[in-house]
Amino acid sequence: ECYNHVATIADYWLDMLYSHAKDISDKELFVSVN
Repeated sequence: ECYNHVATIADYWLDMLYSHAKDISDKELFVSVN
């Protein structure tokens, strides 16, 4: 269960990196970075 949660978070960040965060709002990106 723990590994699945970590993988989900890793997938989120990898998707953000690969897409260059173009599908995310500035506010959401700022909150994600903090």
